[in-house]
Amino acid sequence: NKLIKLNPKDAATYYNLLFRLYDKSKHFDKAVEAGKEIIALSPENPNHHYNLAMIYFKKEDYPQALESLQKVLSLNSQFSQAYYNIGLIRFRQEKHEQAIEAFKQFTQLQPKNPDAYYNIGAGYLKLKKYEKALSPLQKAVELKPDYAVAHYNLGIAYYVLKDQFSANKEYEKLTSLDPQLAQKLKEIMEK
Repeated sequence: NKLIKLNPKDAATYYNLLFRLYDKSKHFDKAVEAGKEIIALSPENPNHHYNLAMIYFKKEDYPQALESLQKVLSLNSQFSQAYYNIGLIRFRQEKHEQAIEAFKQFTQLQPKNPDAYYNIGAGYLKLKKYEKALSPLQKAVELKPDYAVAHYNLGIAYYVLKDQFSANKEYEKLTSLDPQLAQKLKEIMEK
């Protein structure tokens, strides 16, 4: 605060440094305070709201994180990472339909991100909508052929849908990608 009084023009820079320092040192309550100060100085900057949201996310204060992420989107509806993190929060809250919708919005802005498609597929699996899980999981492995957990989930979806041939293909791919996941899928398929 003494530095800020000496040079008020640099207040945002000082608070930003404090914010980063508190974040890195896991002093999240102090990071929130610094983040709020930064926002007070520049309330129309979506990056500041996003950074604050990520601190709330780390604190597992999901209502506050969601509020900050919604503010980000009100300032910039093309801020893709806001949608992604809304999806992660909704997934952790077991609000899978809302998570799926957020990840779908993200993929409209970032269509080459395999993790988003994986998360959509995983959401459908949680909802036991196995048929709907196939397309996003297939897209995830198309974008990232060595995506072991996506192959595993595809194998489960195929198995539940009684497509033994496709489930076996996923098992075969997994044997070279992740033998432990392959074994786990094999055990499920043998039940």
